Amino acid sequence: MDTITDTTPQAPERLPVIRPERADGSDTGAIRALTAEAFAPPGKAVAPTSARGRGAVVREAGIIDALRESGALSYSLVAVHAGRIVGHAAASPVTLDPDDGGRWYAVGPVSVHPEFRRQGTGSALMRALLDLLVVYGASGVVLFGDPSLYSRFGFEPRDGLTLAGPGPGASQQFQALRLDGEPGVPTATVTYHPAFGDDRPER
Repeated sequence: MDTITDTTPQAPERLPVIRPERADGSDTGAIRALTAEAFAPPGKAVAPTSARGRGAVVREAGIIDALRESGALSYSLVAVHAGRIVGHAAASPVTLDPDDGGRWYAVGPVSVHPEFRRQGTGSALMRALLDLLVVYGASGVVLFGDPSLYSRFGFEPRDGLTLAGPGPGASQQFQALRLDGEPGVPTATVTYHPAFGDDRPER
Protein backbone atom coordinates (compact mmCIF):
# COMPACT_ATOMS: atom_id res chain seq x y z
CA MET A 1 0.00 0.00 0.00
CA ASP A 2 2.38 2.62 -1.23
CA THR A 3 3.51 4.96 -3.95
CA ILE A 4 7.17 4.94 -2.97
CA THR A 5 9.21 4.72 -6.15
CA ASP A 6 12.07 7.04 -5.34
CA THR A 7 15.57 5.62 -5.60
CA THR A 8 17.68 8.70 -6.23
CA PRO A 9 18.38 11.53 -3.78
CA GLN A 10 16.91 14.94 -4.34
CA ALA A 11 18.90 18.06 -4.95
CA PRO A 12 19.00 20.11 -1.72
CA GLU A 13 16.58 22.71 -3.05
CA ARG A 14 14.02 19.95 -3.69
CA LEU A 15 14.23 18.26 -0.31
CA PRO A 16 10.88 18.45 1.48
CA VAL A 17 10.41 19.20 5.16
CA ILE A 18 8.99 16.24 7.08
CA ARG A 19 6.63 17.14 9.91
CA PRO A 20 3.59 15.70 11.75
CA GLU A 21 0.12 16.31 10.44
CA ARG A 22 -1.30 19.40 12.15
CA ALA A 23 -3.66 18.63 15.00
CA ASP A 24 -6.02 21.48 14.03
CA GLY A 25 -7.19 19.63 10.92
CA SER A 26 -5.76 22.14 8.47
CA ASP A 27 -3.79 19.42 6.63
CA THR A 28 -6.71 17.03 6.24
CA GLY A 29 -7.96 18.23 2.86
CA ALA A 30 -4.49 18.37 1.34
CA ILE A 31 -3.68 14.86 2.56
CA ARG A 32 -6.95 13.56 1.12
CA ALA A 33 -6.32 15.19 -2.26
CA LEU A 34 -2.71 14.01 -2.39
CA THR A 35 -3.66 10.43 -1.55
CA ALA A 36 -6.42 10.38 -4.14
CA GLU A 37 -4.07 11.68 -6.82
CA ALA A 38 -1.19 9.40 -5.83
CA PHE A 39 -3.31 6.24 -5.96
CA ALA A 40 -5.49 7.16 -8.95
CA PRO A 41 -5.36 4.66 -11.81
CA PRO A 42 -2.94 5.80 -14.54
CA GLY A 43 -4.54 8.33 -16.83
CA LYS A 44 -7.69 8.64 -14.75
CA ALA A 45 -8.50 11.81 -12.82
CA VAL A 46 -10.43 11.27 -9.61
CA ALA A 47 -11.95 13.60 -7.07
CA PRO A 48 -10.73 13.16 -3.50
CA THR A 49 -13.10 11.34 -1.21
CA SER A 50 -15.12 13.25 1.33
CA ALA A 51 -14.41 12.70 4.99
CA ARG A 52 -17.44 10.37 5.16
CA GLY A 53 -18.11 8.81 1.80
CA ARG A 54 -15.73 6.27 0.27
CA GLY A 55 -17.90 5.19 -2.73
CA ALA A 56 -16.39 5.41 -6.19
CA VAL A 57 -13.23 7.16 -5.09
CA VAL A 58 -9.69 6.16 -4.30
CA ARG A 59 -9.93 3.70 -1.42
CA GLU A 60 -6.69 4.75 0.28
CA ALA A 61 -7.94 8.30 0.83
CA GLY A 62 -11.02 6.95 2.57
CA ILE A 63 -8.90 4.67 4.75
CA ILE A 64 -6.91 7.61 6.10
CA ASP A 65 -10.10 9.56 6.85
CA ALA A 66 -11.62 6.55 8.63
CA LEU A 67 -8.47 5.98 10.68
CA ARG A 68 -8.43 9.63 11.71
CA GLU A 69 -12.12 9.66 12.62
CA SER A 70 -11.76 6.54 14.78
CA GLY A 71 -8.68 7.83 16.59
CA ALA A 72 -6.51 5.14 15.05
CA LEU A 73 -4.27 7.33 12.90
CA SER A 74 -1.48 6.86 15.41
CA TYR A 75 1.23 8.56 13.38
CA SER A 76 0.73 10.82 10.37
CA LEU A 77 3.65 12.57 8.72
CA VAL A 78 3.64 14.90 5.75
CA ALA A 79 6.37 16.00 3.38
CA VAL A 80 6.10 19.70 2.57
CA HIS A 81 7.82 21.51 -0.29
CA ALA A 82 7.33 25.25 -0.78
CA GLY A 83 4.29 25.18 1.46
CA ARG A 84 2.67 22.30 -0.44
CA ILE A 85 2.07 18.80 0.92
CA VAL A 86 3.76 16.44 -1.54
CA GLY A 87 3.95 13.26 0.53
CA HIS A 88 2.22 11.50 3.39
CA ALA A 89 2.85 8.40 5.50
CA ALA A 90 0.48 6.85 8.02
CA ALA A 91 0.82 4.25 10.75
CA SER A 92 -2.05 2.59 12.62
CA PRO A 93 -2.28 -0.15 15.24
CA VAL A 94 -2.66 -3.81 14.32
CA THR A 95 -3.62 -6.73 16.53
CA LEU A 96 -1.71 -9.98 16.81
CA ASP A 97 -3.30 -13.32 17.62
CA PRO A 98 -1.94 -14.59 19.89
CA ASP A 99 -0.97 -11.27 21.46
CA ASP A 100 2.75 -11.02 22.16
CA GLY A 101 2.30 -8.14 24.61
CA GLY A 102 4.00 -5.68 22.27
CA ARG A 103 2.88 -2.68 20.26
CA TRP A 104 2.71 -3.37 16.54
CA TYR A 105 1.68 -0.99 13.79
CA ALA A 106 0.82 -1.10 10.10
CA VAL A 107 2.60 1.33 7.80
CA GLY A 108 0.41 2.70 5.04
CA PRO A 109 -1.00 4.20 3.02
CA VAL A 110 2.17 5.97 1.92
CA SER A 111 1.70 8.56 -0.82
CA VAL A 112 4.05 10.71 -2.88
CA HIS A 113 2.86 13.22 -5.44
CA PRO A 114 3.81 12.08 -8.97
CA GLU A 115 6.01 15.15 -9.47
CA PHE A 116 8.14 14.18 -6.45
CA ARG A 117 8.65 10.48 -7.07
CA ARG A 118 12.13 9.05 -7.61
CA GLN A 119 13.62 12.01 -5.75
CA GLY A 120 13.93 10.74 -2.18
CA THR A 121 10.62 12.01 -0.77
CA GLY A 122 9.14 8.59 -0.06
CA SER A 123 12.36 7.34 1.51
CA ALA A 124 12.59 10.40 3.74
CA LEU A 125 9.02 9.87 4.91
CA MET A 126 9.59 6.19 5.64
CA ARG A 127 12.79 6.80 7.60
CA ALA A 128 11.18 9.58 9.62
CA LEU A 129 8.14 7.42 10.38
CA LEU A 130 10.26 4.45 11.47
CA ASP A 131 12.42 6.70 13.65
CA LEU A 132 9.29 8.10 15.28
CA LEU A 133 7.93 4.63 15.97
CA VAL A 134 11.20 3.62 17.60
CA VAL A 135 11.18 6.70 19.82
CA TYR A 136 7.64 5.92 20.99
CA GLY A 137 8.36 2.31 21.79
CA ALA A 138 6.85 0.33 18.94
CA SER A 139 7.71 -3.36 18.96
CA GLY A 140 7.58 -3.59 15.20
CA VAL A 141 5.75 -2.72 12.02
CA VAL A 142 4.13 -4.56 9.16
CA LEU A 143 3.17 -3.51 5.68
CA PHE A 144 1.77 -4.90 2.46
CA GLY A 145 3.70 -3.83 -0.61
CA ASP A 146 6.39 -4.49 -3.17
CA PRO A 147 9.41 -6.08 -1.45
CA SER A 148 11.76 -4.36 -3.89
CA LEU A 149 10.63 -1.00 -2.47
CA TYR A 150 10.87 -1.84 1.21
CA SER A 151 13.78 -4.22 1.64
CA ARG A 152 16.15 -1.26 1.87
CA PHE A 153 14.39 -0.23 5.09
CA GLY A 154 14.82 -3.71 6.59
CA PHE A 155 11.37 -5.13 5.79
CA GLU A 156 11.07 -8.72 4.67
CA PRO A 157 8.51 -11.54 4.71
CA ARG A 158 8.67 -13.38 8.03
CA ASP A 159 7.71 -17.01 8.51
CA GLY A 160 4.99 -17.35 11.10
CA LEU A 161 3.77 -13.77 10.96
CA THR A 162 0.83 -13.81 8.58
CA LEU A 163 -1.92 -11.47 7.43
CA ALA A 164 -5.49 -12.41 8.33
CA GLY A 165 -7.44 -13.47 5.26
CA PRO A 166 -4.61 -13.01 2.73
CA GLY A 167 -5.27 -13.05 -0.98
CA PRO A 168 -3.18 -14.71 -3.68
CA GLY A 169 0.50 -13.88 -3.44
CA ALA A 170 0.14 -12.23 -0.05
CA SER A 171 2.97 -14.17 1.59
CA GLN A 172 5.62 -12.24 -0.34
CA GLN A 173 3.84 -8.89 -0.22
CA PHE A 174 3.26 -8.96 3.54
CA GLN A 175 6.44 -7.91 5.35
CA ALA A 176 7.57 -7.02 8.84
CA LEU A 177 10.34 -5.12 10.61
CA ARG A 178 11.22 -5.49 14.28
CA LEU A 179 12.01 -2.15 15.92
CA ASP A 180 12.63 -2.94 19.59
CA GLY A 181 15.84 -4.92 19.20
CA GLU A 182 14.30 -8.23 20.20
CA PRO A 183 15.23 -11.25 18.05
CA GLY A 184 12.81 -12.60 15.49
CA VAL A 185 9.10 -11.90 15.20
CA PRO A 186 6.10 -13.52 16.88
CA THR A 187 4.25 -16.43 15.35
CA ALA A 188 0.87 -14.79 14.98
CA THR A 189 -1.91 -13.66 12.68
CA VAL A 190 -2.05 -9.91 12.07
CA THR A 191 -5.35 -8.06 11.69
CA TYR A 192 -5.50 -4.50 10.39
CA HIS A 193 -7.74 -1.83 11.91
CA PRO A 194 -11.40 -2.01 10.73
CA ALA A 195 -10.88 1.26 8.83
CA PHE A 196 -9.28 -0.84 6.11
CA GLY A 197 -12.62 -2.59 5.63
CA ASP A 198 -13.08 -6.06 4.25
CA ASP A 199 -10.55 -5.41 1.49
CA ARG A 200 -7.01 -6.41 2.30
CA PRO A 201 -4.16 -3.99 1.64
CA GLU A 202 -3.46 -4.16 -2.07
CA ARG A 203 -0.27 -2.17 -2.63
